[in-house]
Amino acid sequence: MSGLYSWDVGCSVPSSPSVLGGIDVAWIESILARPVDELIKEELNDILRLQQQQDLGNVDTESKPGFSQGYGKK
Repeated sequence: MSGLYSWDVGCSVPSSPSVLGGIDVAWIESILARPVDELIKEELNDILRLQQQQDLGNVDTESKPGFSQGYGKK
């Protein structure tokens, strides 16, 4: 595999833009080698982290002591 077709504005329309991206074969192989349960757990943790960030709204969590370690978050 040498690249990935991303998008275009039409099927083989002359002079129209399209995007092809390079791929990282090592990354793909590392993901495929991981157990599905581990990938699901990681995805759920990412979703939870994003929800926690949204719930805090405009609170500056970077400069408040403890927030960078997760204190004060749900």
